[in-house]
Parts: sequence; C-alpha cells; structure tokens
Amino acid sequence: MGFVKMKFLLSLVFCSGLYSTCMPPIPMPEIYDSYYDCIHSGYVESIEKMEKIGSEEVNRSKTFIKFYCQPVKKGEST
Repeated sequence: MGFVKMKFLLSLVFCSGLYSTCMPPIPMPEIYDSYYDCIHSGYVESIEKMEKIGSEEVNRSKTFIKFYCQPVKKGEST
C-alpha cells in the first residue's frame, strides 16, 4: 500500500466580537498540497479580507476572522 498524499481545504469564518456571533464557514476555492501551504494562505487571506472590510467596520463590529484547514480526499469536492 502506497502513501496517499493529503490535500487541504481552507475555510474562513467571519466573526463579530460585538455580537459574539460567527457566520458559517466559507470554503475557499483552492485546494492545497500541504497543511503548511493551507495554513499560510489562511493568514494571508485573513489579512486581505480585513483590509477589504476596512478599519471603520472592523472597529465598529469588532470583526475577527478564524480559519482552519481540513483534509480532503482525492476526488472530494467543496
């Protein structure tokens, strides 16, 4: 039996500290070849999304973004 290389799916979760709520996870379209690449992209995507939301809205609603990487089996889609 050969080693099966795992791939990973990044999902972002947008939350409001003001309302103590989070939206449902949003899966990103790219599938990553390693956990490292996926988690690294989570940080990059989070920063980009925060910049797009803007400081006024982030400060108003105390927005924060959580993210996680899930293993994806070959042939599995989002």
